[in-house]
Amino acid sequence: MPADRFKDFNAKLDEAQMRYAINLGDTLVCLEHLLARTEAQDAPRLLQALQLRGQIRTAQGHFMVAMEDLVRAQQLAVQAADSQAEARLLCLISNIYILQGLYPDAMAILLDAVHTLENGEPSTWLARALNSLGFTYYFLGQHDKAVSYLERSIQLARETGDLMVESLALDSLANSKLAMGQGREALVYIRRSILLLRSLGHEEYLAEYLVTLAKAEDGVGEDGSASLHEALALARRLQLPRHEAQTLYYMGLRQVRLGQLNEAEELLSNALALAGKTGDSRLVYLAHQQLSMLLQQQERYREALLHYQGFHEKKEALLGEAAERRLQYLEIRHRIHAAEDAKHAALKRNETLEEEVRQRTALQRKAEKLARIDSLTGLYNRRHFRHCAEQLQQEALQNGMPLSLILFDADHFKQINDTWGHAVGDQALQAISLNLLDSTRREDLFGRYGGEEFIMLMPNTTTDQALEAARRMLFKVERQGLPLGDATIPLTLSAGIAGSRRGQHISLDQLIKSADQALYLAKNKGRNQAVLAED
Repeated sequence: MPADRFKDFNAKLDEAQMRYAINLGDTLVCLEHLLARTEAQDAPRLLQALQLRGQIRTAQGHFMVAMEDLVRAQQLAVQAADSQAEARLLCLISNIYILQGLYPDAMAILLDAVHTLENGEPSTWLARALNSLGFTYYFLGQHDKAVSYLERSIQLARETGDLMVESLALDSLANSKLAMGQGREALVYIRRSILLLRSLGHEEYLAEYLVTLAKAEDGVGEDGSASLHEALALARRLQLPRHEAQTLYYMGLRQVRLGQLNEAEELLSNALALAGKTGDSRLVYLAHQQLSMLLQQQERYREALLHYQGFHEKKEALLGEAAERRLQYLEIRHRIHAAEDAKHAALKRNETLEEEVRQRTALQRKAEKLARIDSLTGLYNRRHFRHCAEQLQQEALQNGMPLSLILFDADHFKQINDTWGHAVGDQALQAISLNLLDSTRREDLFGRYGGEEFIMLMPNTTTDQALEAARRMLFKVERQGLPLGDATIPLTLSAGIAGSRRGQHISLDQLIKSADQALYLAKNKGRNQAVLAED
């Protein structure tokens, strides 16, 4: 790029970043003009512009187009072999998954990003990733773990002098403290967060923070109405429909508590309509639920029934929508990867055929990857687990290492489904898989074997060691349970362990059969225990 054009690009990008702190709409206009004139060879600055536009579109709730920008920027980082930039973009991509309720997907991305960022110098992006990871644990109901990550994020943000990340993490910590019933602490954290945010002038987050402040104020007996009205006015002025819908929803809940049912109905109805337009499915079913209960209090049973049906239909549809969003995001990533590869190939002579073959191979590999994953838990499915397990068995035999296999089964799972419904049953399986996954080592192979069964292969591990590991995992699952509103659903597992000694060859089917027999004994002995298979 000629020097004068490069200087002009820098000036325009700086102008866009300056506008970002003032008005999102103006920033987008500036960026659209900038990107339209930018060539593919200007990769570093193009990456920055795409990242900024992706952040703005995320704040506006335009997740699909935001994902396209961020994945394009990530692809540029990969081509430049800039692992730190790639990790930063993974953090931003994970935020879209969090906002869409795809928490296991977000966690997988964030753990990779944190691992990469921890290998570099302490940075604000590591603090940002730790904040996102903590917020993910908050949404999953694991508040103690959330607080641990968020406190690390705040400490690192202060060490690096990043007031914006400190503000983000303080808001996340305030929400976690509210969920733990610690309203006074939450109020201190959110007030500090808002003070920092106002000093920085980043209004696009302020509407959301003000709702958190209102919740904390209400929770300790103060009046949160002023905070809510400021949040609503701000969301409308900045054209943030997702924040506007969330603010209207909480205002509606507040009016219900105050007995102002007509005002509450209007607010919740407006929240429902706006959430439908922005695609916030979770808020749609919550608004339906609250309207159903409100109308029932007023003995308007026909209208209440319609909202009750809408609540259940939307809640059941959420699982399907989550899977569909996963596929949509994968399609975006595939399409952008293919497009960037095509641009790169167009610069080379006589490589059209080679590029076409490479793209088809890449798409085939990605399709095969989709076929390897269990859609509910994000773990390996049965078929892929068996494929990998046979390879690990062969390696263990060649290297003279012991090998252990654990077969887990959720106790009284049918009772959970019958009592709470299949949606809660799915949440229970996700909670179990996360707890078990969190206890695995890097070299362990873990998957969902079918129904409520999970399976783990542990290389270089004796059966006695596997038994101790299984007991720790069972204890962790029992201790965590499944938080559901104000209640916690008890969760326990039974486990059977089988293995092969050094140099001993036992087929995978025989190991699974032996572990299954041990699992049967564990069930008969009263469940919630691990049993070793007999030699």
